[in-house]
Amino acid sequence: MSNNQEPSGHFHAGPGTAHEIGVMVAFMAAFVIITLVYLVMWKVGNKRGEAQEMQRRQMLAEKTNPRNTRAMDDKSGARHSVAPGY
Repeated sequence: MSNNQEPSGHFHAGPGTAHEIGVMVAFMAAFVIITLVYLVMWKVGNKRGEAQEMQRRQMLAEKTNPRNTRAMDDKSGARHSVAPGY
């Protein structure tokens, strides 16, 4: 018997290969979906935080210098006080 025998027939993957590839694709899809959901939540949280910060700054500016309550628009459309340093 010779060790250099070629296998007969074509290569055929085992029966579990398709299932393993399916599981791998499902995990990658879940990763993408979870990442997108986290991204949306992150952006919503940042917008809320920015709005709260602008409101806090406006209240602080009005407390420290009540005469200078003129407001102006920033690039996001939010209004804030133009008190010095803010």
